[in-house]
Amino acid sequence: MLKIFSVLVLVFLPSLSQSASSLAEPRIAVELHLGYLQKGEYTAAFAQLGKETQLSIGDTDSFESIITKQYPTLHSHRIAFVSEGERFSFDRVIVLAQVIDQEGFVWITIFQVENNAGEWRIISCEILKTSRVSV
Repeated sequence: MLKIFSVLVLVFLPSLSQSASSLAEPRIAVELHLGYLQKGEYTAAFAQLGKETQLSIGDTDSFESIITKQYPTLHSHRIAFVSEGERFSFDRVIVLAQVIDQEGFVWITIFQVENNAGEWRIISCEILKTSRVSV
């Protein structure tokens, strides 16, 4: 069984190969999203979300309320460092970002970004506070 799995991995890995250009677009989508949030441009940030995510949130006002009340770090951060994406399926990529808040705490954000008809859209985000403080 292990040999069959190894062969399957070798067969499918080339099809999921990651080129810098193919993973730049999801990273850019996350950078734009964080920039819109930082500037308080919630309509533009909401437009960066996938359609199903938008439907589950409702509208821009609901999105703004969620961000400002539940995820204040995302709209009031000082600096964000966004990594290249990590492809985990043909149309989905995980993008990590380190976000430094106004008090200097470092937060790790995990964005799931999906390619839908050639456009990269954010479909989920998890945020974790670290115990480190940025200097």
